[in-house]
Amino acid sequence: MKTVFGYGSLILPTAPIGKIQDVSTVDKVYSRDSDKLVRSDALKKWRELKDQVDFVPVKVPGLKRYYSNESPRGGAMLEVFPDEGSWVNGVIIFDLPDGIYSKVAETERKMGGYTLEEIPGKRIETYTDTGRKIPERIGIFVPDEESKHSRLDTSRSRNQVYHRRIMKGIEMLGEEYGEDVEESFRTDFMDTTYEREE
Repeated sequence: MKTVFGYGSLILPTAPIGKIQDVSTVDKVYSRDSDKLVRSDALKKWRELKDQVDFVPVKVPGLKRYYSNESPRGGAMLEVFPDEGSWVNGVIIFDLPDGIYSKVAETERKMGGYTLEEIPGKRIETYTDTGRKIPERIGIFVPDEESKHSRLDTSRSRNQVYHRRIMKGIEMLGEEYGEDVEESFRTDFMDTTYEREE
C-alpha cells in the first residue's frame, strides 16, 4: 500500500481508480462528443473500493501551483514548484494498492513528464480531523527537470476538461466531508492556483 499527495487530477477519486484494467479509458471523457466528466464504470469501481482507500483533504506548505504543464490533449495541466512562501491544497490518498499506484506513476510520467518525489508530512494541515496520522514522508508527482512539457513562461491556458474534472473531484470531497469542507477547499484551490493567459 502507498500514500501519495494529489494536487491536480488526482483530486478526482476516480482518476487513480481508473488505472485498473477493467475500467474504460479516460480518453472518452476528453473527446468532443462527451458530456460526462466521470466514467460510469470508474465511478462504480470507486464506490466498491472507497472504504479501502482514504482521500483526505489537506494543505501543504512550500509549494506553488501553476497551469503550465503541456497536456497532450491541448492546453495545460497543473504542476507544482518549491516556493517557501506559498502553499497548495489537495488530497492525501492513503492505502493506494501497489498495482494502481504503479499505473498512476506510469501515466503521470507518460502524460505529463512528471517524476515521483517525496515531501515531509510534519507541516501538512488537514481540513478536518479524520483520525488518520500523516506519514513522515509522502509521494508527490512533480515536473521532471528534463521534461519538455513544463514551462512556467507558457502562453497555454488550462485544459478545460482537466479543470472541470478537478472541480468534480472537489464536489465529491463535499459528499464525503460536507459542504463547509467543499466550499473552503474550492476557494483555497482557486486562490492558490496560477495560470499563464494567452
